[in-house]
Amino acid sequence: MDYGETVRRLDYQNMKEMLWEAVEGLEEKQAEVIRCRFLDHKTLRETGELIGITKDAVVHQQNNALRLLGQPGRCRKYRGYYEEYLAASCYHHVGLEAFSRTWTSEVEREAMR
Repeated sequence: MDYGETVRRLDYQNMKEMLWEAVEGLEEKQAEVIRCRFLDHKTLRETGELIGITKDAVVHQQNNALRLLGQPGRCRKYRGYYEEYLAASCYHHVGLEAFSRTWTSEVEREAMR
């Protein structure tokens, strides 16, 4: 592995750590929903069953959490990572229908991985 790849991998890991720190700063239920959905790759139904809320409540908590994470004051720390790594990356496009259903973009899903 070359030096540039090592630096890129470390930067990417740092970005993920910053993003998950921001998730931990959310209200407890919102953070739990985000962890279930993006770390554990649970479905809406599975997440609701684990947390003890309805599927609709999971969607509501997830949407609120993602909106909060995208607020300028919260995302300022990892904005540079987005511009350098994520915006320039090639993504599998999921389309407007999937975005309307999940309220997450390819960039958000990539950052949460």
